[in-house]
Amino acid sequence: MSGSVPGRPPKLLSNACLFCKKRKRKCDGAQPCATCIKYNNADGCEYSAENDRRKKKYDSTHIDYLEVKADLLELHAANLIKRTESLKDFDLSSILPQPPQLTQNNDFSQLGDMGNHYTNMNALEEIVSTAWKVRKQGDKTEFYGPLSGRQGVAEDGDEKFLNPETELLDINFCSPEFREHLFNVFEENFGQFFYVSQLTLDMVRSLPYPCVQPDHQLLTCSILAYASAYVRPSITHAFLESAENAAITACKEALNENTLQGLLILSCFELGMAHDSSSWLFDAMCASQAQYIGLHTTERSMKSSVPTSVVSTSPLKSALFWSIILQDRFITTVLGRGCRIQYFRILTPFYSPKNSPENFDRYISELTFSFHSRLWYLHDRSTQQIYSFRADYLHNSHRQMLLEQGFSNLRALYESFPDAIMLKPVTTDKRILLLHLSYYVVLLLLHRSYLIQNPKTIIELMVKLCTSASKVTERYSELHGFNNAPYFVGYLLFQCAMFDLFILANKDESFQAAANSQFVKFVTALSEYADVWTRGIKDIKVLDNLAKQWNVSVPILDELRQGSQPPPETVIAQNDVYQNYLTAEMDRDFATDAPVLDIYNIPTFLDSFDFEFA
Repeated sequence: MSGSVPGRPPKLLSNACLFCKKRKRKCDGAQPCATCIKYNNADGCEYSAENDRRKKKYDSTHIDYLEVKADLLELHAANLIKRTESLKDFDLSSILPQPPQLTQNNDFSQLGDMGNHYTNMNALEEIVSTAWKVRKQGDKTEFYGPLSGRQGVAEDGDEKFLNPETELLDINFCSPEFREHLFNVFEENFGQFFYVSQLTLDMVRSLPYPCVQPDHQLLTCSILAYASAYVRPSITHAFLESAENAAITACKEALNENTLQGLLILSCFELGMAHDSSSWLFDAMCASQAQYIGLHTTERSMKSSVPTSVVSTSPLKSALFWSIILQDRFITTVLGRGCRIQYFRILTPFYSPKNSPENFDRYISELTFSFHSRLWYLHDRSTQQIYSFRADYLHNSHRQMLLEQGFSNLRALYESFPDAIMLKPVTTDKRILLLHLSYYVVLLLLHRSYLIQNPKTIIELMVKLCTSASKVTERYSELHGFNNAPYFVGYLLFQCAMFDLFILANKDESFQAAANSQFVKFVTALSEYADVWTRGIKDIKVLDNLAKQWNVSVPILDELRQGSQPPPETVIAQNDVYQNYLTAEMDRDFATDAPVLDIYNIPTFLDSFDFEFA
């Protein structure tokens, strides 16, 4: 063994290969090791990095801080050599980076007088805030982070408009025909976006009701609770209560794919209903159990304590895991919290479609699900670095590099979209439309945190993204209606509306006509979405509170506050400029075969992206 002293036996390694561990043999740590060579297992000689106790773990934040500190000291030393100034009375701390202020964004000093003349500082501080806030609302604790859009907005607490709950309803007597109708509604509004449900729905349909096994009861009732929100809200609570009662028993006695999928659906349902604490609870349960049974990794790298019979690369388990990842990204983005399954722990490959184009409907479901989950995975990987605490220690060039890397990854993903899911003038499929709407929102979130460094350039880019998103929103509303949209759509609409409201609050009037037109579209869509999902009403209230804080008067919010909901044309017609702008935009919408957003035009913004610091 390399490094050993002649005459002494080789040291035993703390990280032996898996083959030697299993057979309790000595391992020399080579690749391949001598034992594997002896037993003809050279190709199978593998090491588990998770159990390598030789690697000391250091705080990566502190390492970044020390590296920056060393670079600055070297730079200053070089300057001292060139200059002959005295070191007397020199304050070394004046050139060293200071620990970040985690409750506010440190870059506001860079704007100087230019920012006060160009933008509404209160609106800018709210929209780019990197603060992580905890608020106590009665007996509830609310957590809001950088991506939530709710950091500085006080909400009223429990809403008065929740669907009525029927305490004495016995759902065991609902007819098979009604349950079949609910299954169809569920497939249309959930299964088509979370492919695991399409794979298992035929099995659930065949189950007796009520179910004896707790995992079957949990999955069936969670499906029926989700679907009844669209059909008959008065019975939703009864199905939900039955599912919650079966959840704990299922986790103890039947931890399998059915249990995880049931927890997943419950988390999605509660998020749509704005029950954030319950949604977070079910997401945490689902994510932790998924990691426990090893869905986040592969069979070879699993710990021996986990039953290997559970680990598989089957389409069902892969679709289940990436469905869990997708929801984990949605809920943590909505609440601005860290994901329960961190991106660096994921070792299993992305879900890849198994159906051929001949089975067109399933093929589109698989494609859109696969790329949707990849999109939000990339979003999480980029924003976790941008908003991490260590980012405050990075050089300006490093921060720009994070933006360029994130954008490059998203552009590569977009360019890999098969033609079948590209946005075209003839596109009507709701799955494709929402995939592209998510794509624009992810780009919006990626660039939003860089508004301070170069507000004019970033605003121009984000206006373009919101314009494209508004066109997709309008088409979806015309073809499907947002009262038939899945639970996560409210967040997409809310983020676009919040940025348009930010434009309306700013002093540069060149974009305000476009922003007002688009804001009406997003808020109107949110009000349709709120017919089913309570979160839509809370999102509109947050926008209304932001408008008051930013001193913006928006007619459509005034109308909604008074309890009426005029058609968008009525509101826009109050201003001839807005009406003329909207007419021109509608004439250009989907006029060519090109995608709504020409992705190749975006790098021109990045080419001119220049960090200017005071």
